[in-house]
Amino acid sequence: MLRTSHNTPLRVALFGGSNSIDRDQAYPRQLLERLRKWNAAPVLHNLAIGATGTLLPSFCASAVLPPVDVVIVETGSNDAITWPEQPIHYNMPPNRPQLNPPAAMERLLRALPASTRVIVFAVCGPGLPENGRLMKRCPTIHMDVAMRYNAYYLDLLRATGPQTRHHVPMNVLFDTVGAGGIHLTQDGNHHAARVLDETLFWMFLDERARNQGIVRSSDHPLPPPLHLDPSWELVDSPWHCRVCTPRTACAHVRPVQPPVGFQMSTREVLEFTGWKKYGWETKAMPNATITFDVAGHVLVAFA
Repeated sequence: MLRTSHNTPLRVALFGGSNSIDRDQAYPRQLLERLRKWNAAPVLHNLAIGATGTLLPSFCASAVLPPVDVVIVETGSNDAITWPEQPIHYNMPPNRPQLNPPAAMERLLRALPASTRVIVFAVCGPGLPENGRLMKRCPTIHMDVAMRYNAYYLDLLRATGPQTRHHVPMNVLFDTVGAGGIHLTQDGNHHAARVLDETLFWMFLDERARNQGIVRSSDHPLPPPLHLDPSWELVDSPWHCRVCTPRTACAHVRPVQPPVGFQMSTREVLEFTGWKKYGWETKAMPNATITFDVAGHVLVAFA
């Protein structure tokens, strides 16, 4: 049964990169404040980690995702810049299929609990001269996967474009001088919170949106994979999710009460070194460790 009452707490989880991590003026906190205006006691679990793309939640979601009504997957530059010019590499047999960003998104959507609504949130800045060409494809990377699985595809640029009543130029939404041309400005965070709030309000309180965003239910069974090689579904959900840096040993990562996000014993090091590696041990491949670097490359190493 869909949770659609003003008086029923709305439970939201957010995966994403640096634009979505918990900060005072970032859009997740603004979104929570907006939700409180029409929902009795909304809860936002911010599970974002900077410098990560879709690969991270495609393996880690089941380990950290609490029971929620909707999952927002913020995606953008970290997927666009690292694929396909910097393909994902494997320390494994050469015939192993790639797990590129669209396939990783598909893996994530197929693994989410039934009847969970999903918003794929494309936050695509212009980039800088050295990566602007790659960023042009950003808004469409996950569009076909979202459509195939009935996820709601929300493009920030389209939602604030000239055809809308809240037209906002790109150079107002994004810092086009520094930070790679991919990070939201204060105005950008404001509008990101606004369009997400409007989408959630419509999804849960408008009868016409009864099934919008539901990836898998009795009415929406999973379709055959579009990009995902079936062998990747044999790599089971992780029971151990950890974060490492070159300067520290691995630390367990666990979600805590919002709006803190992830609590890590090496948090300061993780946030300021600019390099991370994520690893999982899996039941299906007990002698393998799956790791990701800051560019989103995945390495499967067999012991």
